[in-house]
Amino acid sequence: MPKRIFIIEDDNMTIQILKYIFSIIGYEVIISKDRLDAIERIPEEKPDLVMTDILMPMKSGLEVIKFIKDNFTKTLVIALSSLGEE
Repeated sequence: MPKRIFIIEDDNMTIQILKYIFSIIGYEVIISKDRLDAIERIPEEKPDLVMTDILMPMKSGLEVIKFIKDNFTKTLVIALSSLGEE
């Protein structure tokens, strides 16, 4: 079971909910609100699991997934998405 989760999400409510849920069950939660910041921090944070939003203002979460799969093959990824206002 992963111990360190990196959540990439631009919606504050979603961040708060996910951080609360995972923290309460003992996970270390790392947060980023955009793709560029996440790509810089993933190598130093070394998460076991990355949860990324697909639709974000600073380009697609799909770029994060590709970066992880190309560079950190053992890191698990969960893609999140909601319909939003679009």
